[in-house]
Amino acid sequence: MNYKELEKDARLGNHMAAKRLEERRGMLEKLPIRDAMGNSLTWCPQAVPEKLLKDIDTMYQNITITNIDTDISIEEESFHSCRIEGADTTIDELFDIFRAKRRESKGDKMILNTYRAVKYLNVSRKRDVDTLVDLWGIVTDGVCDNANLSGEKFRKGVVMVGTHQAPDVELLDYCMKQFFEFYHGENIKSPYIKMAILHFYFVYMHPFCDDDVIIRTKLEKPNKIKGFALI
Repeated sequence: MNYKELEKDARLGNHMAAKRLEERRGMLEKLPIRDAMGNSLTWCPQAVPEKLLKDIDTMYQNITITNIDTDISIEEESFHSCRIEGADTTIDELFDIFRAKRRESKGDKMILNTYRAVKYLNVSRKRDVDTLVDLWGIVTDGVCDNANLSGEKFRKGVVMVGTHQAPDVELLDYCMKQFFEFYHGENIKSPYIKMAILHFYFVYMHPFCDDDVIIRTKLEKPNKIKGFALI
């Protein structure tokens, strides 16, 4: 049972759930990353099955890696990125957009932007705030749905993600500092758990006005072309 379910059942008077919740809280460990108000994030190592991590690692080892940075390998990487992000098209159709630099529709532009973003991350070894801002500019070029909410660097105004209100704009520089210190730090042994924490934190701070999901997947997914992980 996950934490939210235990918390809900405990509030409803389930004594067993309350006991398990208290035990779970006792196993929480602090992470070297803080929220916008300076509070340390926590996680429960025992809640992650070791077999799950081994299964993920086995799947990762089966990924084909090429050391040659060619247009074809970047196109293939971009195709899988587009599929993850919901593009319902064939690899031949995507290749036609990549190679012809077709920008007839918004969908074409979004696919071409994905190609440009993947190529940018394969050329740039830097992983910092400037890289993130540049990446956002590439991904949203000509397709940003909320341009009126775009600030000089990050979003402006209040953003709600479900029931969560993202930190105020004035706190995003602090959050970004926390994000990249954790990103580059030697802290979590499992790269998959570290990726999950970074995923959570990026959603938590929601720094941009549009396409945060696409940028998040670009930063998190392993780079098959160069053969090194982004985290």
